[in-house]
Amino acid sequence: MSKPRILYVQHELYDWPRAKMWSHNFHLGLENGFATNGLDFTTLVTSWFPAAKELLEGKQFDQVWVNDIAHAFRDGGCGGYQMREQDLEWLAGLAPVRVGFVNETLQYSAEEYASNSGLYQLQEALGITAKYATHILAVDENDMAYLQSLVPARVMWMVPCMPETFIGRAETTPSIPKGLFIGMPYGARADWLQMPELQELLAKHESQDNHSIIPERFNELHAAIGSRISGDVSGLASAYTSYLAAEYPEMSPGLQAPIRHISGNCADCASCPSACTWMD
Repeated sequence: MSKPRILYVQHELYDWPRAKMWSHNFHLGLENGFATNGLDFTTLVTSWFPAAKELLEGKQFDQVWVNDIAHAFRDGGCGGYQMREQDLEWLAGLAPVRVGFVNETLQYSAEEYASNSGLYQLQEALGITAKYATHILAVDENDMAYLQSLVPARVMWMVPCMPETFIGRAETTPSIPKGLFIGMPYGARADWLQMPELQELLAKHESQDNHSIIPERFNELHAAIGSRISGDVSGLASAYTSYLAAEYPEMSPGLQAPIRHISGNCADCASCPSACTWMD
């Protein structure tokens, strides 16, 4: 039995402070799973969606995977390209199987909604997008019944995955003897970090990328994209190939693709080619 041909649509955000909150293992890291299982997949990053028809011309697919079908459809695309219902209609016509990811909890307390009104938009978006999916993967098992009430699609719980190469084998002593908070400290989260009784137990982790060239490279990369696809999108196939190269960094030392290299938080950023030379 032949393996399915997959179109993997990954939402991307335009600036590093927002984009970095989407962890690599649940972003382009999913490609590791496709490759490890020998699947035939094509990646379409939503930053390039206006040029999608040209980029995918002549390709045929058995499945379309969209990560995700909530944030990408919120007002302003959550800081990236805002997907529209007509985009999903077009994607739905490309393959009989459509897998939609829901990568955040959908149900919150009144206090949480009060502190972040944008959370309402997740359910609003799914009221439009879920009907285009034949399968839905949700990270919160408590949302499965709610999602199943929306559509007849097969709804499954997905435990976020991790590329095996990122898992350490050696046992080491933690360098910081505290629990590390990794995330955006807003609302009650911010209060935790200020509580006197937690000062010896909890610390906010600062990403090492803040002291690297990665944020600048990422922002330059997406600023260049915006200027190229705002008008005539013809002739962009070669530029996209350079943006999201055909080979993986670990398979091509020294020839890392800018976006995979950057989103994977490589420590040796000095070896990475300039983020924008492919757009010259």
